[in-house]
Amino acid sequence: MNENINHDCHLLQAKTAIVVRNGIEKEVPLDKMDNKEMMKSLDMPERKEALPPEKLLQLLPIKEKDILLDLGAGTGYFSIPAAKMTKGTVYALDLEPEMLAELQSRIDLQGSVNIQLIEGSIEDIPLSFDTIDGVIASLVLHYVNPVSRVLNKIRRVLKPGGYLLCFEWEKKESSLGPPLHKRISSSDMEKAIVESGLTIIKRVFPKDFLYIFIAKKMTLINSNLNPTKGKHLVSYHIRTEQGVDIVVYVDHKLGATIEFWLEEDRKVAEI
Repeated sequence: MNENINHDCHLLQAKTAIVVRNGIEKEVPLDKMDNKEMMKSLDMPERKEALPPEKLLQLLPIKEKDILLDLGAGTGYFSIPAAKMTKGTVYALDLEPEMLAELQSRIDLQGSVNIQLIEGSIEDIPLSFDTIDGVIASLVLHYVNPVSRVLNKIRRVLKPGGYLLCFEWEKKESSLGPPLHKRISSSDMEKAIVESGLTIIKRVFPKDFLYIFIAKKMTLINSNLNPTKGKHLVSYHIRTEQGVDIVVYVDHKLGATIEFWLEEDRKVAEI
């Protein structure tokens, strides 16, 4: 797997791309492109050759009926091939309507029937708890500060046993990617993922400026500790196998519905 991702990775190392403006070819910095120009850059053959989405998705144990979520889906770089790996729904979340419109046209062209578009921010995932089997976060988590905000939301939407594919820029200088101060080091990302309540099961470093983590939603142990009662809510303090303190809220009035929150999230569960 490492060799496949490593292959021709140097082709990505460019701060600029050639675009056509007013009939004239120009070399434009990647961060100065408009949405249409960015769409074209996302589809560069060099990018797919260097980082084939199908190979990356094979890092996830995707099953026939798995439900997937692609964060920052863009034009469907991962959503479209992921939809071919499962009969379940693939949610494609992106903040840019123009990107989603382009993705919809590609869905219509390819006849994909199991991709559902969602316009929104990765910081506010509009999906129910425990509904997703796999989350794809490719080069998007560094946009969120602190990254724990989105990791906590990812954990909540993942089903028990669900997986996260985190693909990010290492915090070191490279000709490709965001400025150094925008990046998250692999060590800091690993710490944030574990503290969010996920367990890292695989680490891949395809290049010195890129890293991939596969994380799994952890199981809970040592439950039913010191229950605290509210109006209709009973909270159970639990320590996970990773040593992370989690509070389980059980609303007995609503049929013993259970929701999991990190200790710092307790205030949002008031009933």
